[in-house]
Amino acid sequence: MQIVDTENPSMKTVSFNVSSPLAPQQIGFAIGPFEYVNLAEFRESDEDETLGQNAIPVDGFCLPGRTEEVRNTCLPMAKVCSLMSNLLS
Repeated sequence: MQIVDTENPSMKTVSFNVSSPLAPQQIGFAIGPFEYVNLAEFRESDEDETLGQNAIPVDGFCLPGRTEEVRNTCLPMAKVCSLMSNLLS
């Protein structure tokens, strides 16, 4: 979920919920001027049609100017999410 600051629209708070219990060492925080990278764009058009509503959004965040590095290093993660979504549906 994204919450946009009403006074400064360039600032956002991104949060998520975890449905299963976690140990304290599994929780982390990051604060910074992050850029959003949509890793789901690596899907082929036929994959999007096959996945349909089962498509999992895969988001990445990086420091400014590092978008290409995130795309290169996280490409396998986006592909695996699509594969697992296909296998489990």
